[in-house]
Formats: sequence, structure tokens, C-alpha cells
Amino acid sequence: MIPEGFEICEALEERITMYFNSPRDILVHLRDTGVNGVYTPSNNLARIMHEYPRHDEGCPLTYHPIYIIARKK
Repeated sequence: MIPEGFEICEALEERITMYFNSPRDILVHLRDTGVNGVYTPSNNLARIMHEYPRHDEGCPLTYHPIYIIARKK
């Protein structure tokens, strides 16, 4: 993952959960932020919309960013 000639100085990760009113709102958010590069056929989309988990807070979407600081050796 790290190119040859570099060393990792620090690596951190976190989980960020956001809640939306509906699965459709999640898909709009993903589209608007440019993070959804996956093609989903319409029949799968209907299934996802129907089966997406819902909680009291709404429909969750969790990001799992990983931050890496590296430097040349």
C-alpha cells in the first residue's frame, strides 16, 4: 500500500456514522459527495431501498476513513 522508499509516520482510523431519513437520502448524499462509484442495476436498487436497516435515529451510513502520514526514507 505504501510505495517503496516511504515509511509510515502515523496511521489513524475512525468510524463516522451519519443518519438519514431514508435509504434514498443516503444515495443522494453519496452521489452529491462523489463517493459512489459503483454501478447498481435498478432491480438491486429496489432491493437495497427495501432491505436497508433502519434505526430510531434513521438510516445509518458509516464512513471508515484511514489517515496515513508517510515520508520519504
